[in-house]
Amino acid sequence: MTEVATAPVVPSGKGQPEQQLDMDAIEVDPVPSGESAEQPSAEEEAAAQPKEKELTEVERIMAKIKPSSFGETRKYSRIDIAPENWLLTMDDESRAKLENPPSLPKIDLETEQDLRFLGCELIQCGATLLRLPQTAAATAQIIYQRFYYQRSFARHHFEYSVMACLLLASKIEEAPRRPRDVLNVFSYLEHYYRRRHSASAYKEYQPMAIDTKYVQTKNQVIKMERRILCALGFVVHVKHPHKLIVTYANILKCVNNHALMQKAWSYMNDGLRTDMFLRYKAETIACACIHLAARSVEPKVPLPQQPFMWFELYDVPERDVEDICLMLLKMYTRTQTPNWNRLLEIIDKARFGDEPPPDVKKEEPQKSKAVLAAEEVIRKAKEEAIRNGRLKADGSDISTPGTAELKPKSGRVSTVSNGHGRDRDRDRHRRRRSRSGSRSRSPHSRSPDRKRRKHRKHSGTRDRVDRDRERRNGRDQDREKDRDRRDRDRHRSRSRDRDRNRDKDRNSRRSEKEKSRKREKEVVQTLRKRRSQSPGERRK
Repeated sequence: MTEVATAPVVPSGKGQPEQQLDMDAIEVDPVPSGESAEQPSAEEEAAAQPKEKELTEVERIMAKIKPSSFGETRKYSRIDIAPENWLLTMDDESRAKLENPPSLPKIDLETEQDLRFLGCELIQCGATLLRLPQTAAATAQIIYQRFYYQRSFARHHFEYSVMACLLLASKIEEAPRRPRDVLNVFSYLEHYYRRRHSASAYKEYQPMAIDTKYVQTKNQVIKMERRILCALGFVVHVKHPHKLIVTYANILKCVNNHALMQKAWSYMNDGLRTDMFLRYKAETIACACIHLAARSVEPKVPLPQQPFMWFELYDVPERDVEDICLMLLKMYTRTQTPNWNRLLEIIDKARFGDEPPPDVKKEEPQKSKAVLAAEEVIRKAKEEAIRNGRLKADGSDISTPGTAELKPKSGRVSTVSNGHGRDRDRDRHRRRRSRSGSRSRSPHSRSPDRKRRKHRKHSGTRDRVDRDRERRNGRDQDREKDRDRRDRDRHRSRSRDRDRNRDKDRNSRRSEKEKSRKREKEVVQTLRKRRSQSPGERRK
């Protein structure tokens, strides 16, 4: 029963002080059950409460996020880069991409699958030639598959994507390779694969030259690597099922079965050419590879089925295992690799429509300013020779019929034709040099009189030069003689010092011998005297 508190109303008149309420005077009267206050209805309670049911889960999470010290709220509660978040079976939008890839409006589904298969095949072969670990090859193929579920083949060229995925995966798996090596390997693979479906004659492979085309291709690969990182949100971590296969086989006690392990490993590596790594977890793929290998190897390996299938121990449903097995078996129905040239034609048609694609032939390297200036000088010289009558109108020489054009000498650019350049060079080499070593720039330096005067003027100079040369040679000879004499004197002094030291040692040994002899004589004489004395004299 509810109780309602009622208090008497005390009026306050003018001039009278306000009376304080006496808490003891408040009476609490019980309210009968029949006369209870009206309770609010359920509709009013629902209207008073916030509409939590209408809020989505994301909005409820964002409402709990506290603003920062600057009064700004974060856009995300956390960042999760787990590889399971990239599976395309997590939400409806991702599942729609599996059925309708971004390339589908312009490229049919079969061609799109051929491009995926060819790209993964090139990545696997390129990783083998670059001697990358298998984990790097698997990472590159998964990144390639992920990227083209976010972007279209018609917009981003798959050849640049293949090279960029190889370059990026080598860095992720800590086995980096140079862009130059990646470009060389891809150039060789392009030559090898296109030769399969080409009707032209066999051509020997020529390594890629470091020219303008190489620089442009390298820049395109680096740009494509950045586009891949931006499209994937820099989440490029991949969980591989390689270790899981060994772990599960060890639990099943099949790790010593080499045929089973090799078969399961091959199924897993071949499955990289499909999109199953974007549909299922690594644990599911490992279980499916072991399950299919146990059934296809000879003899067949029985696996536990009672009381339930063995892979249910790892929370793997049987439906997913069967789907992966069907995907692998369907992939093995391919009899040959896709036609590279035909795929390029389809991509060009999807990119440019019915209009012919731009000419993508070998671009000529950009010429430097010096080469352009030289070509301009050659053109002007040719026009001048035609005007003077030294050349015909078609550019052929009058004296030598059959020459169609001027052919400059290799290694240098000739600006004047008909041998005038040789005469000019000969005259230039005939110029005398002054004492400072610089050429004479006077226009009269080539006159015969001036040359004759110069010859008479400097005729005595040659004699003086010869005398100076002989004097220098004489001085050099004197220096050599002095050096030899000093060496002989030094050798003699050393020999004299050696002899002097030898004599000194000999004398010192003689003197020591003499001293020892004197001491011996003294001792002998002393002993003789003592023997000759009487005992009393000895005591004294």
